[in-house]
Amino acid sequence: MADILASDDSACMRQMVAFALDRAGHGVIEAVDGKDALEKAEAGPVDIVLTDVNMPNRDGSELIRQLHALPIYKFTPMLLATTESASPHFSPVFVARTWQSRCDGPHAVKSDEGILEGMSSRDE
Repeated sequence: MADILASDDSACMRQMVAFALDRAGHGVIEAVDGKDALEKAEAGPVDIVLTDVNMPNRDGSELIRQLHALPIYKFTPMLLATTESASPHFSPVFVARTWQSRCDGPHAVKSDEGILEGMSSRDE
């Protein structure tokens, strides 16, 4: 299964995500914010990055930009997620976007079915 870096400043969200991913058989590395996530990603490679949008010290978008600038993470699948409904850029439902440098840009994900399985089976 995949080793997944899960970054969220909300302990409740981190625990919920880690619990679900662990039960699905994935390894989970938790990070409390974008700075912590970058440090943990640099310490050892992960297969997938799942990050919150709004976090202290480094937001999710900046984290993804910095990770994709590293050669080891150039093709690593990354999910940018939020549960926020107050922002005009996000719908009231959970929104996830995959950011892959091999794609033409972000692609909205309408369902979580098979996301991790599809993302963790990389093209060789």
